[in-house]
Amino acid sequence: MRVIVAGAGSLGSLLGGLLANAGEDVLLLGREAHVSAIQQDGLLVAGILGNLTISLAAKTQLDARESPADLVILGAKSQDVESVLQTIKPVVGDGTQILSPQNGVVTEDLVEDAYGMNRSLAAVTPLNVSLARPGELFYAVEGPLQLGPRGEQSTAVVEGIVDAFNRAGIETSWRDDIMQLKWRKLARYCIGAIINALTGLQRLAEDEDVCELMRDLAEEFIAVVEAGGVTDFPIRPLVEDAYRQFQTERPEQTWLASVGQDLRKGKPRTEIDYLNGYIVALGREHGVPTPVNHCIYTLVK
Repeated sequence: MRVIVAGAGSLGSLLGGLLANAGEDVLLLGREAHVSAIQQDGLLVAGILGNLTISLAAKTQLDARESPADLVILGAKSQDVESVLQTIKPVVGDGTQILSPQNGVVTEDLVEDAYGMNRSLAAVTPLNVSLARPGELFYAVEGPLQLGPRGEQSTAVVEGIVDAFNRAGIETSWRDDIMQLKWRKLARYCIGAIINALTGLQRLAEDEDVCELMRDLAEEFIAVVEAGGVTDFPIRPLVEDAYRQFQTERPEQTWLASVGQDLRKGKPRTEIDYLNGYIVALGREHGVPTPVNHCIYTLVK
């Protein structure tokens, strides 16, 4: 399978690297420093798998002679996906599938606007990986990759992609309810992970004030989604399930959500517009006040 990771950051580089390690034909497209390090020393992966060095192709940009990909993995953060989708035009063929593992529920729409529903695969994963330095990843938390087609893709095509990830050691399954899982993950991020990103707190449910904050964020989330009618399934059970996860979660290793990683690195932009900022925007659109989400959004900004 020919795989291109477009906008290869930490998660995209890990997925592409493990696929390459399993024998797939993978090309990473990334920033110059990251690409140069991989070209010189390979992709270095430390953490729960021990220490791996993976040889794979890496470039800063495509050229017009590239052959079509079977799978494009969007490795960019949500705020960069729209521009990345323009760069992959040379490798999007009739059979190309485009995988969106970003936080939030917007990137699939961007894929479909650009290339149609029958090329769009939505995905969620709890994998936690960070870019320690260019060319070097730290893989901290493993977990399943769940994906599902947004259109009428061939069963054989989707199953082939699922099988490729499983052969690469990434537990992967096909889910028909993939957008429900993405909304639940969005809720998990907006009501809890974002507090970790801002404060570094690990066990959120151990403090009653933090629990109250999470409940307030959750109720605004539910009110906005219900008022807008933006899902065709009940949202409250998904948000309540996300909240319950924080009641029982006991991280064994240091956990810092991706927005927190970006803040720590001093990056000028994060995904917040696609997380709590998305809830704030929906609230404005549908006349639902979201003061607590707006506070979180403003603090990140």
